[in-house]
Amino acid sequence: MRTLSAIILGLGLSAIAGTASAKVVAPAGFCETYNNSPFCTSGPAPCAVCHSNTSPPAWNSYGDAVKAALSGQNISEAQFLTELPEALASVEGLDSDGDDFDNLDEILGGSRPGDSMSTPGDLDCPDDVSELDYPICVYSPRHVFRKVYLDFCGHSPSYDDMQAFVALDAAAQLDALHATLESCVDTEEWLGKNGAVWRLAHPKIRPVGSLKAGEDAYSTIRLADYYNDYNLYVWSQIDDNDARSVITADFFVQRSVDLTDPDEPKTSYATVADIPAGPPCGNGCTEPMQLERRNGNITSRWFLDYFVMFTPLPRNAAAQAYRAYLGYDIARVEGLFPVTGEPKDYDNKGVKDEACAQCHSTLDPLTYAYRNYNGLTGGMTQGGDPIGRAMYVDNRLEELWGDDPSMPELSNTPENGQVLGQDYADLNEWTQIAANHDQFAKAAVNDYWKLLVGTDSESDAEFDNLWKDLKGKHAYSIEKMLHDLIMTEAYGAP
Repeated sequence: MRTLSAIILGLGLSAIAGTASAKVVAPAGFCETYNNSPFCTSGPAPCAVCHSNTSPPAWNSYGDAVKAALSGQNISEAQFLTELPEALASVEGLDSDGDDFDNLDEILGGSRPGDSMSTPGDLDCPDDVSELDYPICVYSPRHVFRKVYLDFCGHSPSYDDMQAFVALDAAAQLDALHATLESCVDTEEWLGKNGAVWRLAHPKIRPVGSLKAGEDAYSTIRLADYYNDYNLYVWSQIDDNDARSVITADFFVQRSVDLTDPDEPKTSYATVADIPAGPPCGNGCTEPMQLERRNGNITSRWFLDYFVMFTPLPRNAAAQAYRAYLGYDIARVEGLFPVTGEPKDYDNKGVKDEACAQCHSTLDPLTYAYRNYNGLTGGMTQGGDPIGRAMYVDNRLEELWGDDPSMPELSNTPENGQVLGQDYADLNEWTQIAANHDQFAKAAVNDYWKLLVGTDSESDAEFDNLWKDLKGKHAYSIEKMLHDLIMTEAYGAP
């Protein structure tokens, strides 16, 4: 069940796009762009951001500016979501309501950019909140009770539930918060297909529907079934499972749905040694990686087919693993640990140039671990054996590119290198170093911090406690970490 403001804003923004149907993804699209706006800290943005009236719908000056920045009438939902961030960005520098504050300053300051009577300013917390009907600036169990329902169950608590909660004493309220969280993390909204945890995996897996095999495949080009990757990711985040498994697992995970009660389907996940072929999926759904070379989702069929593809030295694969599971985007000059003497430029791509070397002195030593991990490249070994897709192939570079005169040094590419400033021998060691590093825990917690708190963690002391405890007393259990997260002031102080 969506909140009323989400429905109204969805209707309004759909009209901005010029379509007749409501786009309920619009509030999330706005808050994905401005997740550190006060409008987005405890649910969808209010309709007054873009509207002066909702029945009948009428836009304020800011809403008109956003509408004008979109491409036209009757665009699809996918195109709407694609265009919305750019449309919002294009009007950030305007002062739509003429109050001498740019739209962006108003959005980040919590004032409405289409209302000249609403201006940003520093909010002072009162010295005494005891007499307020709804306390601010202090941890509020009542506020958290509602947020846990919204964030984890996907709907507001009922009136009766809220009244029962308010009637509890302080200690019982805290117990009720944890009990509610325990219940909500088992719901479809949280762990089911397309649920909140599933959606966290989108930028890590980067699905492409036109290349999907298996369930929900619609194209004739069925490269791999990336639902295998989603299943492992969700499994690693629920119950008391080890979050590191997402990049260390030598097993796979299958998802099943109990439809005994059609109104309340129940999704469950179970580990398996292998993903079998067979109808309706065929070989496109199998995971052919050899047992001793498996490293969770960074050696899955989808990951290797899509990020290695036909590349001899697959820098894209290493960069994606680094970005998705350690939170470092080398393209943004993040997580640089330069290695002396690098890059060597074994594939003759010009990465020694001054403009490139700064990043490639870190990226190339990360990439060497993927030397023998094959993507889509086919052919036969010198001994006459077929070279498998998405498999570890001994001497892959020599077998497939050994006689390429454009890359005379390619065969000298090592399999060992450095990750996070530490030496590794192969990808197995690469993942062990990465999974046990502080940065893995920070990146894992930051996913939920951004989802639930809505701001960048920066150097927040509460955030630091969460990732340290994830590594320590919580033994990499995300659910245990979440019980601590909902007790933070960042989450619970309106």
